[in-house]
Amino acid sequence: MAAHGRTGVCPNAKGKKDYSHNPVYTRFLTTSYKGQLLEITFTSNLNINPELKKEIDHIMDSVHLEE
Repeated sequence: MAAHGRTGVCPNAKGKKDYSHNPVYTRFLTTSYKGQLLEITFTSNLNINPELKKEIDHIMDSVHLEE
């Protein structure tokens, strides 16, 4: 079963639209799996490298769950 939940980026500053240079970058994947709430969180702390954040995005976008 593919995960059809919500993914999001958690900004650490209001009103900003480009979060790629913030030192804390978090991605969430939230879905229902076998009747249970499943949340996957991937966080990079104190790293402002935009390439690492693109890699985190790629990993989170490629998550697929199977029963």
